[in-house]
Amino acid sequence: MRPMSAFSYFLRTGRRLPAGESIEHKFNPWHDPDDGRFTFVGQGRYYPGQAVPDASRDYSTTQARPTNRTAAGVDGSTPFRTAQYRPNPRVRMGGNRGPPLRDPRTLEDAFPGLRHGPGGAIFGLADNFLDLTGPGQALTTELAKAHAKILVRQIQALDLHYRNDALERGGFPSTAEGQANLINGLRLDRAKAFYKKGELRPLQLETLRFLQTRVDEEYRVGLDLLKAGRLPVRLSAQEAMGNYIDRQVRKQLRNFYQSHGISMARGESAQVNRRAYNSSESTYSLPDSQVGNIAFDVSLTAKSLSTPQIRRFFQSDFRPQAIVIVRPSQLGPNSTYVLTRPTGF
Repeated sequence: MRPMSAFSYFLRTGRRLPAGESIEHKFNPWHDPDDGRFTFVGQGRYYPGQAVPDASRDYSTTQARPTNRTAAGVDGSTPFRTAQYRPNPRVRMGGNRGPPLRDPRTLEDAFPGLRHGPGGAIFGLADNFLDLTGPGQALTTELAKAHAKILVRQIQALDLHYRNDALERGGFPSTAEGQANLINGLRLDRAKAFYKKGELRPLQLETLRFLQTRVDEEYRVGLDLLKAGRLPVRLSAQEAMGNYIDRQVRKQLRNFYQSHGISMARGESAQVNRRAYNSSESTYSLPDSQVGNIAFDVSLTAKSLSTPQIRRFFQSDFRPQAIVIVRPSQLGPNSTYVLTRPTGF
């Protein structure tokens, strides 16, 4: 808080400041560098103003250093913007005449409330997570081209040799589906570039994006196979569908990682259906996949902290900070959600 001058008060209100009185107002120097929104201390970028900065804090980098796990992210790693990355907070798609293209980059962006949520909580996936443009906004060629260029600049800030021929004259997709595929591919390239630098969160999000898309598609295909009598049923139709989706999605995720040069060898950060050991009890569990200390479980049934399988995941040696339960979107709102690690677990 700082005192406001009589002249500033007059400009803001059109009234004179009573003699002998002063008015205080707040100044927040912390902003999200992508869209200019106010953030909290230690989050986003510090933009010096008339407020006096904390002399004990280092504001020399593009992004402030996190002071706790919430500011750092759900996996406890440091923020992933690089010193070379200088986004314009005023940039908007469509010639600055419309809202920006929806571009979540971490699980915290995909699960509202996760950033500041307590341990042991459940957070639902944003309703428009797979909607490329956001509610009520059509994907136009102008919108897609502008966003693709932004993505390429972000990747080149990490990899100076990166280029994408689709942005050359005559190479840009002409269909909305092709443009959406290009943008999703660029998002993955961005995640790979960060992954090579040791930042896992963008790949965690792209893994979720891939899993959700494939789970939804295989659920549709599985129902067709079941109706046609082409899906073997032993215990129940639910069990047959679950086994079919698990097999198909795991295979496709392995191919997805391999085709993009992401190693799944033992000891690497990205794993698919590999044993997660609990040394203290000489047991193991089998997450469908994991990236760093985030586990993913593909499921038709809802699971909670009381589910033995989920408790085993949390008790494993790699100690996941969160477990993402990926279920078909066809099952209704909040079908996919994240469980955060219980406090003291």
